[in-house]
Amino acid sequence: MEKRNTQENSFFNITSLDATYKNTSNSLFTYKSIFSNFSKNSFVDLTISNNKINNENNTVDFNFNHNLEYSLILKKNKQLRIKVAQEITNKANDLNIDANQPILNLNFPPANYTIAQNTNSKKQLLLLNSNFDFRLKDHPVSIFNELSHKREQFESFEQQFSQFQNNVVLKSNSNTTGISTKFEIGCKNSLTTTLSYSAVSLETLRQQATKQLFTPSISLKTFFSKQHYIKLNYALNNKLFGAENLIENKIIGDYRTIYGNNDVQYDAINKNNQFGMEYFYNNLKRNLTIISNISYLEASNPITNNSFATQNTNLIQYKLAPYENFFNSFLFAEKQFKNFPFSVKGSVSYAINNKNIFYENQKNELNTISSTRYLGIISRLKNKKIQFETGLQYSKETYTDSFATNELTITSPYLNSSVQLSKSLSLTSTFSIMKYESISSKNTITFFSPRLRYRIPNSKIELSAIGNNIFNLKNNEQITISSAANYNQQNRSQILAGYYLLSAKLKL
Repeated sequence: MEKRNTQENSFFNITSLDATYKNTSNSLFTYKSIFSNFSKNSFVDLTISNNKINNENNTVDFNFNHNLEYSLILKKNKQLRIKVAQEITNKANDLNIDANQPILNLNFPPANYTIAQNTNSKKQLLLLNSNFDFRLKDHPVSIFNELSHKREQFESFEQQFSQFQNNVVLKSNSNTTGISTKFEIGCKNSLTTTLSYSAVSLETLRQQATKQLFTPSISLKTFFSKQHYIKLNYALNNKLFGAENLIENKIIGDYRTIYGNNDVQYDAINKNNQFGMEYFYNNLKRNLTIISNISYLEASNPITNNSFATQNTNLIQYKLAPYENFFNSFLFAEKQFKNFPFSVKGSVSYAINNKNIFYENQKNELNTISSTRYLGIISRLKNKKIQFETGLQYSKETYTDSFATNELTITSPYLNSSVQLSKSLSLTSTFSIMKYESISSKNTITFFSPRLRYRIPNSKIELSAIGNNIFNLKNNEQITISSAANYNQQNRSQILAGYYLLSAKLKL
């Protein structure tokens, strides 16, 4: 039996800057930058049998990305574009665990059951990209070249146990050359192709390797009208793995989880073939819109988990799997009626993920099936003082492996409304019921969030009375399910409590 109390504080910031400078009528400089910073402190107080554990994580993550692009329009509709970009990412994590008994099957000094682990992940990317655009017999063509240098470093250190020390450095240099073309086939079809070749050199503290990668893509689009088309596409992609997956020693994840590396090498490549179809139909006369897309991904050498479980510890190793297949489909339609002041919209999605995971080096197949359905009615009343939207949402997730099957369904009817009571007074509200049902349990949560807004006549003052999830002023529980190499589990987690709020706004 496990009891836990979780607290979390987080801070998030995004700052961006865009600037342009046009020095001549044919040239333009563009500078873009974005800085994001995220910090989180999470504290978990647990009681497992007679063992009391405090698990604390302090994470600081920042990213700085900026680029400068120069474009020059030449004669005969030719254009030259040159871009220089840099990205810097740094993520640090301090893990502190205190317990009154040994944990993680480690040999602690007497009466000193503490873990103090620091991890730091640093990434730097420099990129130089050039494009030359021109037309060949009225067909647009682009020739491009890209040079990139990437350096990744992952470090970990634990004060008492040297077996959790890592220092992985991975450098990669790539030179990519390619050509993109677009051809009009008749008056209704267009064919877009991209062919590129990359020479990639990889280097760690001990090894070096060179890879040649060929990445083609093709897209065929057929127009039945300006608002009615179908598009087919295919692309071959290659993915290299990061330094954090190449660890030589183990890393502590939390009070019962340790991560390691089974067979992921620095020069391993994850190749995937991706097929897709997109359909769009919009008829303004019939007030009918249909959007649909289908995609299929077939991957080789993806990273998966190899898990070893004991009563109190779970060791998860990064391991390459033979394959992974993913199928996803989505359909959306909306119809607005001419003789009735309503419109109906609905959507259906269906996804299947099939991959290999491992338990104690034994291959196991994991199948995940997800489906969602939605049907809603939206009012189009001539009297705009009252409007509403109501409908039903339904989702189902199923996990199946060699050990068990787990399933969760969520059914949610909802009603959103807006009422203009007077020129100065308005009321909006959202109401929904979330019904959770799994193989072993069920739960129902009712959400209601009204907002009453009053604008004082002949003034710039606005007053509001806001209720957020007022039927759950105390924490309620929602149900989720998850799956790993040797287990699938059901989680019951508390939602944030509801609240009342009074606000005043002054417009200057």
